[in-house]
Amino acid sequence: DILDPDLAVAEHYFRFTVLDRPGVLAAIAGALGERNISIAQVVQKQPPGERGVPVVFLTHTAQVRDVTAALSEINDFSFVLSPAVHYRILR
Repeated sequence: DILDPDLAVAEHYFRFTVLDRPGVLAAIAGALGERNISIAQVVQKQPPGERGVPVVFLTHTAQVRDVTAALSEINDFSFVLSPAVHYRILR
């Protein structure tokens, strides 16, 4: 039997370019948490003079279908300036 790709489990890397304002990290973390995606690490650095701020999330293992649903919701948030960059981490 071949596993449905949506059921595959892996760690994930996300990079979002967002407005730097209160509540952004909480909203992203909430969307991930609602789909049982556990955050392993978050890094936010603001380059001087830039409008958007890159925020990087690394996750613990999660199913691809849950990640796809979360990214669809997060990309629609008003504070997200460009679509998320997403990579599965294969170990």
